Amino acid sequence: MGIGQINCSIGQINARIRQITRSIGQINARIGQITRSIGQINTLIRQIRYAIGQINV
Repeated sequence: MGIGQINCSIGQINARIRQITRSIGQINARIGQITRSIGQINTLIRQIRYAIGQINV
């Protein structure tokens, strides 16, 4: 295996690492969206509980 082939392999590995890094970034963004959604759902549940409390009074 010559130096050129090794450099080509390293280039391919680096490209793959960049793809994986980008994928991880996308996953993190999605987790952020889900976390935000859960927060909104929790807020909504609190509002519903408060409304039910008002009805029961």
